[in-house]
Amino acid sequence: MSIPVNANKHKKIELLNASITTLGVIIMGGVNIWVTISQNNERLAFEKQNAESIFSLQKRDLFIKDAEQGLNEKQKEIDFLKMGFSECNKDDESSFNRINSYADILFSSVEKRNIMVNKIRKDCSINKNNVTQTKQEEHAYDAQYYKNIAFDHINKNQYKEASQAFINATQIEPDNSSLWNYRAYSEFRSGNYNAAKDSISVAIKIGSQDNKTNKLISINAAKILCAQGKISDGANYIQQAMNVIPGLYSFAKNDKELIKNCHINFTE
Repeated sequence: MSIPVNANKHKKIELLNASITTLGVIIMGGVNIWVTISQNNERLAFEKQNAESIFSLQKRDLFIKDAEQGLNEKQKEIDFLKMGFSECNKDDESSFNRINSYADILFSSVEKRNIMVNKIRKDCSINKNNVTQTKQEEHAYDAQYYKNIAFDHINKNQYKEASQAFINATQIEPDNSSLWNYRAYSEFRSGNYNAAKDSISVAIKIGSQDNKTNKLISINAAKILCAQGKISDGANYIQQAMNVIPGLYSFAKNDKELIKNCHINFTE
């Protein structure tokens, strides 16, 4: 007995419809997956951008303003000293009239003005041959030389001596954020929290392309804030930093000094 032609045709239509339906389901499923992934990527990108913005504002409020103010003051001192040393030996007291006038312009504080002018007057009285010899000795050493000395002091828990060595290193390489970070840590460990805050502010202001350096700077910044009694600021700072800096969480949770100073519980 043969199957009617219409029945075969109807069956083929049903199979075709089923195939189209299945294909439609697969396509829609793929579209939904793509939309979900796209939405997740957009959400993650937004969250990352938001975290970076919050962290940037935090750095600005807690450190960058201080760094800019400190750098401006340092630049004033450097400019004044350069001018003073070039003027002081020209024509005795007449040169100091010009130096005093320049100091009046640069420094609003009378105390600061007198300190800087007296520094010029004192240094100008030093024998030129001795000054030249000192300069030659200073230039014989590079930043790495002082960095090695500093780490030797750190290994002996001599943090005050280490901070002085790092001061010498940052004077040679003032744009090296890693050196400023180590200087800040040495000052922190020696109990000089205000100096540590100034130094870590400069490190943050300069910035770094090195992930490890950024992690160390963030951890030390939090420690310094907490050591100054700003526990909430320090804990919040490191939390925001962990949202932005890759690998900082695992780095921070193993730092017992950070946990102790900022009262952070990473198990929560």
